[in-house]
Amino acid sequence: MSKQFIFFYALINMLLISCSTKKNEQRSEVIQEVDQTFPYQPAYPLVKGCENATSSSCLENSISRSIINEANKRKVILKADTLNIGVKFKPNGKLEIIRNISNNTDLKKLAVDAISSMKILAPGFSKRENRYVTHTNVWFIIFKDNQFVNPSNY
Repeated sequence: MSKQFIFFYALINMLLISCSTKKNEQRSEVIQEVDQTFPYQPAYPLVKGCENATSSSCLENSISRSIINEANKRKVILKADTLNIGVKFKPNGKLEIIRNISNNTDLKKLAVDAISSMKILAPGFSKRENRYVTHTNVWFIIFKDNQFVNPSNY
């Protein structure tokens, strides 16, 4: 092997080690900050009313009910509508809507307002990684006469 090859090989290894060490240091600071914020460590994001749930179906149903409640407040009729909704729950407890597809533009606005006003008690926690993690749910909600007719039940 040439001396140049050995030099570049050693340099790349040092850079990789340096980058991974810095990444782990930054990550542990974030974990400590987040761990002190939430009193729960659920396997999936936790919303009010779902404290004793055994799956994230309660979370999806809670969001669906929140959209219905917002529609009722605004006197919007959801006669026969479908919403494809995706929500990303971040480790810091923030929500991000990643999918909001419907032919009904009022329903899309309702979903944004309803989901934005929800309070997350705790984000999802990974016992394997020993930290809060990003959790994403994507599902369809079918509305008929201001009711959602396909509740999640897994």
